[in-house]
Amino acid sequence: MIVGGGIVYCLLASSSSSSSSAKQLITGNGVEQAAAAAAAAAATAGNTTAAAAAAPAVPSSFNPQEAPAEPPLCEDTCFKAKDGVCDDGRFVANMTRGLASRVLCDLGTDCSDCGIWKGKQHSAAWSEPVGPIEYLRRANLSVLARRSAMEPLVYYFAVTDPAHDIDLSTHFANLGSVEPQISHIAYHVLHAPCQKGSSSSSSSSSSSGGVGQQGGTAAAAAAGGLMLDVGANFGWYSIMAAMLGCRVIAWEPVTTFRAFLEYNIARNKLHHRIEVRRSAVVQHPSLPGAANYSVVSPQRGNWGTASVNGSNIDTSVDNQGPYHKLNVTGVTLDQELQQLLQQQQQQRVALLKLDVEGYEPQVLAGASQLLQKQLVDNILLEYSPHIVERTDISNLATMPRMLLSLLVAGFKLGHIARRDFGGREVASLSEPLEMLPSVTATNLKFDLFDCLQMTEQGLMWLRQPCREMTSHNLILDGVPERLHPKSFRSAFEINTNVWASREPRFTPYLEGPAVGAFPAERKLTDSWFIPEWSDAAMGGRSCKNLQQVAADEAMPPPARASLLVSHRCRCGSQKPCEKEEKLADACAQSGRTPFSDDPDFVPDR
Repeated sequence: MIVGGGIVYCLLASSSSSSSSAKQLITGNGVEQAAAAAAAAAATAGNTTAAAAAAPAVPSSFNPQEAPAEPPLCEDTCFKAKDGVCDDGRFVANMTRGLASRVLCDLGTDCSDCGIWKGKQHSAAWSEPVGPIEYLRRANLSVLARRSAMEPLVYYFAVTDPAHDIDLSTHFANLGSVEPQISHIAYHVLHAPCQKGSSSSSSSSSSSGGVGQQGGTAAAAAAGGLMLDVGANFGWYSIMAAMLGCRVIAWEPVTTFRAFLEYNIARNKLHHRIEVRRSAVVQHPSLPGAANYSVVSPQRGNWGTASVNGSNIDTSVDNQGPYHKLNVTGVTLDQELQQLLQQQQQQRVALLKLDVEGYEPQVLAGASQLLQKQLVDNILLEYSPHIVERTDISNLATMPRMLLSLLVAGFKLGHIARRDFGGREVASLSEPLEMLPSVTATNLKFDLFDCLQMTEQGLMWLRQPCREMTSHNLILDGVPERLHPKSFRSAFEINTNVWASREPRFTPYLEGPAVGAFPAERKLTDSWFIPEWSDAAMGGRSCKNLQQVAADEAMPPPARASLLVSHRCRCGSQKPCEKEEKLADACAQSGRTPFSDDPDFVPDR
């Protein structure tokens, strides 16, 4: 058993002893391990035909999508070869979803124990002298594999030890899924165009040319299915899109992440659908041969904070050594997709998935031609203004302006709230979509108003709040307390995700009530506080949770009132703060707060 980050899960232990191997045949993977033993015996005897026949079949739910035949791989070069246990991660299909198995060998390098591997070990983009699993092993990084658990699309996926990565690896090892709400939307977005494109996969996989300059996504599913994965990480969305039948271009500059990506592509036999590129996607491309962009990634904590110039690294986490720094080449999406842009009957991008830790505005700026020609139908992007607030506050306005530019380009925007901040719980990818709160131009103008108040010299008020509130600490100089209650930023704590779509079949799902702590129709002079029917405090927090925090910490009445009123919450009937509530309401109703209902309001300084 391994316990990490509060997560308990089981691993199949590997052993070189014959007794432990026999035990696994009884208690481990059952039929598949028995098949592995038969394959091992056949391979040891030199009977490769029998070994191939004895190797367990890929489950029907793991359709390799007409992958072209590859030369068989059968070596015993792995350090765990010939120990009676298959260590390349192939025999996990019959395991329960709460179990993960260690992967210690590259595919095809543990042949005596696993049988012949009929597929690629990695793509041509893999840049290291050893395979991806051996690369990770030499870096002292664990690899754990299991089946995904989000029906109806199920595939193999590998992550690292949750004790090292508290983000993606922890979630997948425990739940068998990654970002269920975003995955749910991606599935619905991709299902139709990917299925249309899959019909031509056999011919397109062998034809010449492609959508990108490198030509790896040949013909790119001429009927429609192309997905761009910028910041592919371990490849969750790339694998999903390819399993559905789409062509994918996946950009991942971090070698460690790309090793997991390469293994996951190979394990699911999807090299004919996914092209991996090692560059960083940016606004200003590097000169030929130059590697002038720095990408920094952690060894411990949240691996998802890897970012250009390390802008999102959490330095409060003990990294247990130096950060990994890579100098990489920068490319733009317009540059990478020149052939697509030049086609007379232009191929459409069904989905652009964008998760680059605060660098999203620069990536979209480098895709201006794609957007101007309306070649992108859907975008799923992480929205992280907190990174810019912390590292480059003078450019904070680039975040809301990015979303405003998408509205101008004809997209509708929906807010994908986290489940613990009011978002939907998703059990199956095929569940119907539900309406999302809309992100409007009015919301984003209020965000621009907030940006004016945040300077390199510190926070400033464009219009001073009333003294009655400041003297009782009822309006605070912090984020999210001081934000405009109708801004998009007021609806989430640190970062969030946005779905942008121009497709008529999806835009009705993006037309829910406008985001914000305050409803759009509620006047700021009606009351300082959120409506009684709502529990949504500033920053996407919960008034009930804040009341509980005050109780747990035994806050004295003034501190309790400050915490709750500054978040626009009432104190509640159990421990009321009527005096402070009346002060706040009086200030709001007399128009003496720093905020206005006019999105174009900018007071004289």
